[in-house]
Amino acid sequence: MSSMRRSSEALALSKSDEALPPLLLAARYGQISELDAQLGAAHKAQWLGVDELTRQNALHWATRHGQLHAAKRLCAHECARQWLAMGDADANTPLHLAATKSRRLTALFLERGANTNAVNSSGDSPLSIHVLSATKDDPSVTEDLLHHGADANWIVRGESVLHEAIDRGLVNIACQLVRFGARLDTKDGHGRMVFDKVTDKLSQRLFAYIAAPQAWVPDAERRHCMACVKKFNALLARRHHCRHCGRLCCAACARAFVHLNTKPQRVCATCLGVLRGYVSAGGDERPRRASLVYNQLVAAPAR
Repeated sequence: MSSMRRSSEALALSKSDEALPPLLLAARYGQISELDAQLGAAHKAQWLGVDELTRQNALHWATRHGQLHAAKRLCAHECARQWLAMGDADANTPLHLAATKSRRLTALFLERGANTNAVNSSGDSPLSIHVLSATKDDPSVTEDLLHHGADANWIVRGESVLHEAIDRGLVNIACQLVRFGARLDTKDGHGRMVFDKVTDKLSQRLFAYIAAPQAWVPDAERRHCMACVKKFNALLARRHHCRHCGRLCCAACARAFVHLNTKPQRVCATCLGVLRGYVSAGGDERPRRASLVYNQLVAAPAR
């Protein structure tokens, strides 16, 4: 970048700063003493003031520029809940912005009661905008949002957040979505289920995070076994549902049974491995595997 270009951008920035109300300016630069002075001197109408162009309040500006200490000071203020609930020109709340930038800011806003399912003008929730903007497969922010009530089955522009995570190769994030109830039978814009997009190895990882049995894939959805692709027929290859992942399988691929409340339940070979502990949820997750409820299931002979 040339020095002339840098100078022109700096001038433009300084001019935009000049237009900011003092409270927003203090939040933007993290000037705590000035922030305190403005909060002490101003009245409520000024506290809730926004930038005319972006319609962003003081908490938006602190979040945009990563000013954690300023955000903490604002979150301790009596207007904190109102700031957290306000959307900007694109209906983004401060939590939307935080979910794309910082786990610490996200955690701070969640502790203060920010709405995890607020919708911006593009139809995104803080969770979906995080999945779409994540630059690394770190599930921390995803898990924080889900723990505070974010919808794991959020649909935006015809895609579920689980589909978005799978499409972007965010496997660890996808596992947390499944752990919190994301459905594997949801279709994307091309009519494909999550089952249709993942390899056998990835299926094992995802199925290990199923916390409660998934919805059954409707019989009419498949003419072939979802495990071995054998064509179903009424005599030699009947349809059977795996009671864990919900897939439609032939008898050969779902020949295992596990006991649940003394009643045998049919499962596919992949889920049998998960339920018997052959497939772990991975490293640090092992003590709190989503399928922990099934650890005491005992395999029984096929019937």
